[in-house]
Amino acid sequence: MNEKLEKSSWKTLILLYIGLIKCNIIRGASMEPLLYSGDTVFSKKTHTFSVDDIVIAQHPFRNNEIIKQITQIDEDTIKLLGMNENESEDSRTFGNISKKNVLRVVIAKKRTQITKEPTEGVLL
Repeated sequence: MNEKLEKSSWKTLILLYIGLIKCNIIRGASMEPLLYSGDTVFSKKTHTFSVDDIVIAQHPFRNNEIIKQITQIDEDTIKLLGMNENESEDSRTFGNISKKNVLRVVIAKKRTQITKEPTEGVLL
């Protein structure tokens, strides 16, 4: 588990309100057990990141964003992996991605109540 990823706080909410950070709702199981479908993550734009950071990146071949963990950083590319290998489309599938594809670094999370029943209106 990423020790730097803290629970949301009042500071996070203030930064969200003034637009310095963004929130996203997790869809899917690729980052379990750290993040579950329905959890909320808070992220900020940055040009610096490290191995083990959880990041939101532009998918290299699709028009959508993905959330993964950085496991390797090279000169121009990074390797992104999901924590739940059986449920993750990541660098094992599409290879390393350009550093330019990293949009934001996750700085906090808010866990939702986990239930076994499907949630209406949420695509998994």
